[in-house]
Amino acid sequence: MKILVVSDSHGNKKALLEAAGRETPDVILHLGDYARDCLALRLRCPGRQILAVRGNCDGPSPEPAQRELTLAGKKILMTHGHLYGVKRSTETLEDEGFAQDADAVLYGHTHVAGWKRLGNMLLLNPGSIGFEGTYAVLTIEDGQLRPELKHL
Repeated sequence: MKILVVSDSHGNKKALLEAAGRETPDVILHLGDYARDCLALRLRCPGRQILAVRGNCDGPSPEPAQRELTLAGKKILMTHGHLYGVKRSTETLEDEGFAQDADAVLYGHTHVAGWKRLGNMLLLNPGSIGFEGTYAVLTIEDGQLRPELKHL
């Protein structure tokens, strides 16, 4: 399974569509800050599962602040990150991931792409697709999570 992970699009729908076109993912996850940009993805990528959470720049939004989902047998926690203070430290978010027994914790907000493994848990930030043009592809194959950071 191939998952496109994006965050912080801030109205740059062109970048979202470009990443989706390049990657042709099975699932698209948007980690907030202009989650409404997913409407463009839904119109251009019918039939794909597209899920989002709201960020600090989303205002009133039908999207939840956090989602827990299972894809290809892996439990994934997705959040924007601002409610966990990720600009200071990811420690609180890491604790939440361990408490949820998550295989992967996905967050944005900082606009800084990066990932690390904490035991069996993956912590992944795709950066900002809207400003820096960064995103992540998360592949789940043979029960393994493989992250890859990319740039438009």
